Amino acid sequence: MTDAASSGRDERTQRYFDQNTPTYSLGRYEAVVAFLREHAAPGASLLDIGCGAGNVLKLLAENSPVRDLNGLDVSASYLTKCAAAVPGCTTHLGSILDPGLHAVAGRRFTYVLVGAVLHHLVGGTRAESLRLAQQGLRNAWSLVEPGGALIIMEPTFRPHGAMSMVFYVKRLVSRVTSRRVAILGYWNNLGEPVVSYFSHEELNYQASRLPHAKLVSGIKKTKSLPAIWRLAGVSERADSVLIVGKTGE
Repeated sequence: MTDAASSGRDERTQRYFDQNTPTYSLGRYEAVVAFLREHAAPGASLLDIGCGAGNVLKLLAENSPVRDLNGLDVSASYLTKCAAAVPGCTTHLGSILDPGLHAVAGRRFTYVLVGAVLHHLVGGTRAESLRLAQQGLRNAWSLVEPGGALIIMEPTFRPHGAMSMVFYVKRLVSRVTSRRVAILGYWNNLGEPVVSYFSHEELNYQASRLPHAKLVSGIKKTKSLPAIWRLAGVSERADSVLIVGKTGE
């Protein structure tokens, strides 16, 4: 079932994902699956914001006890694929930046998953991108039931200065071409998509500022750095999973 409400926001990201279907490793969600297996009670519900083609929801359907699965995405074509991949999943067309996100989703959930979304919320500057990420987190938080949890999965990098350089270089190249310009491999690229990454510590800090928030778990799994990234000044690359419990209203 699909809710046809229009997001009207986040058009740059929508255009990119309507034209591209990147495939990411589901291994990044091992900690999410482990948490749900241990803590999800019968009747628990989950909304995946930025569900894409439904790969993560399918993983959770097959490996966790949660059966009330829901997906939200800015791309209608992705939602069609998601509904096919996860039978019984309810999908909603909308953006994490929608001011009326509760109306788009129509309810609140035991768990709200925001996986690899925040770094795609970009503005004209890094500061503006941070404000968009903060807005996205607040909107996602509003959909979590008291006693539930917000689950954040983000690729994270250090230091801040190097990632600011990446942001502005990619933004400059994106003004010249809308193509993804690969350099020695698909994941080493300039141009689209423009991204604004957090470090693990920055992500943790932003999550801790949510009202009635209690950090349940924070996992940082570091990964190897390609030589070209080290030359660009990147000192750490990781997959970060934060599980933030909501203690009240």
